[in-house]
Amino acid sequence: MKIIRVNTIDLPEVEDLAIKIVLTFYDASYVYYAKKLGIKILTNDE
Repeated sequence: MKIIRVNTIDLPEVEDLAIKIVLTFYDASYVYYAKKLGIKILTNDE
């Protein structure tokens, strides 16, 4: 398993994404890094 830590330089972009797609910052960080790294994200959320 690879651990990905939120980089402080990415904080404004994660915050903008959270507001845009109406998610918590925590959830938006997963979406942000999945898109940034080109990996799929699996969830049971809607």
